[in-house]
Amino acid sequence: MSKMNGAQHQHVTRRSFVAGTGAALAGAAVCAASVGSAAHASEAGSESFDQTYDVIVIGYGTAGGTAAFYAAKSGAKVLLVDSAPKGEEGGNSRFCGQIAMYTEDIDGLKGYLTNLGWEMDQDADVIDAYARGLATTPDIMRDLGAEEPCIWSEYAKTHQAGEQTAGMDIAAIYGWVCPEYPELGHADAVDCVTVHDNCFDGQLYATVQGAVEGQSGITVWLESPAKHLVQAEDGTITGAIIEHEGADVRVGANKGVVLACGGFECNRQMVQDYLGVPRVAPIGGLHNFGDGVRMGIEVGADLWHMHNYESLGMLGGNAYEVADGERCKLFMSSGFQPATQGAIVVVAEDGSRYFREDYIDRHGHVYSHGTWKIPNQSYRPFMVIDEQQKSYIEELKLMPDNEADIIVSADTAEELGEKIGVDPDILARTIERFNGYAQTGEDIEFDRPAESMRAFEGTLYALPLQPAMLNTQGGPRRNAKAQVVDTEGEPIPHLFSAGECGGVNAYYYQGTGNIGECLVFGKIAGTNAAQGVE
Repeated sequence: MSKMNGAQHQHVTRRSFVAGTGAALAGAAVCAASVGSAAHASEAGSESFDQTYDVIVIGYGTAGGTAAFYAAKSGAKVLLVDSAPKGEEGGNSRFCGQIAMYTEDIDGLKGYLTNLGWEMDQDADVIDAYARGLATTPDIMRDLGAEEPCIWSEYAKTHQAGEQTAGMDIAAIYGWVCPEYPELGHADAVDCVTVHDNCFDGQLYATVQGAVEGQSGITVWLESPAKHLVQAEDGTITGAIIEHEGADVRVGANKGVVLACGGFECNRQMVQDYLGVPRVAPIGGLHNFGDGVRMGIEVGADLWHMHNYESLGMLGGNAYEVADGERCKLFMSSGFQPATQGAIVVVAEDGSRYFREDYIDRHGHVYSHGTWKIPNQSYRPFMVIDEQQKSYIEELKLMPDNEADIIVSADTAEELGEKIGVDPDILARTIERFNGYAQTGEDIEFDRPAESMRAFEGTLYALPLQPAMLNTQGGPRRNAKAQVVDTEGEPIPHLFSAGECGGVNAYYYQGTGNIGECLVFGKIAGTNAAQGVE
């Protein structure tokens, strides 16, 4: 990354954020000198710390666990911390598909990963390191303890779509996600791998946990959020302040600190500031509050990809409405798709439709004029159905558990509009137009296929929805060595990152890429931190 490119991001990534959160940063215990406050210095020596390790890893998901494992394997004494309590650590790693990207064609995959960036400028060295690392994901899984990783292209040679393995149709999932963008150049370089012949079962993360527990030299602190990094006057990161057992503990890191604490999908202010979305419900972990973004800013890190996120699921990422701080129930694309065939529309705050309801997205990205974009989100959408559609969705076991408490019914569209707080006339016109499209077989608004539409009949029902999110991609910018860099593109000494804390995805997202990134950059970050790479 050139200095000029890094400087281009300075206004967005630092000045605007500091201006919006100046009061919070002014009271912070540790701030970088570059943002106007003296950092807690470590030049006084080890006596300035309560405890000292070689490497501190912040975040115990797949990225953090992998980083801790490889750091300890390299001979480092490691402290691995996570803000979540026992049983909730792991971030999104507990809830994802457990599938990592893999390739046997490194050059081809480099081309495909570059094409995923669309027209966005990307760091070629990072793409190179990512692709080369993805070619080793089965080996990383073996290092972590997987006995026989399952490479899905090999699995597909002997299994057909529709065949169940431990309740999962791996062959069908392989056909859906490998590759997710088949029209892009070099898409045939994409393959997938799991720790065994199953997925969506938590086993990759369980394997990572087993590796951490079985590797000597790693100490784990849960319910221990990292509050600030400690930075010497020369810019070197020398430790962190971690809240542990009710007290702020100053922990030294002789060789490096790894930020592997995920994104900011649970931080409403960051979601609004960076994504331009009023609210989202988390699909995965409930403890990703953007701590890595905050701590990175404090020590002068540049940021990248802050706009990008993955919602996943039917309707570009809508889920049944949940209270703040709760995990939402997602409409999975493959599971909910049959229920979109019939009398069903989704309306925005004014009662009008705003997308094609039967559309299958690509991890939340929807097709728009030649590209796949993150869709415009409504703050308070509603799914409107009729009695027949309601019965069908119930039969598919896709209705929310609290259906009786949240569903609203009415005999007319006008009455329904009044009850749910949308414009009654617009909602009535929306239903009337849709019925006309169903009769003529032509949806002139969103081009929904004739066979997917059926006119509304009888009682109408409305269910509140909410935009949902898998994960954000943005955070501290990293280089090919997994070093966090400043706004001039220079490495911040002894600071590294891995996983979704500054993910490498600039535009499109290929499913299985985040877990692959956690493994690849977790290994790079942990190894380089243990070696004190600067």
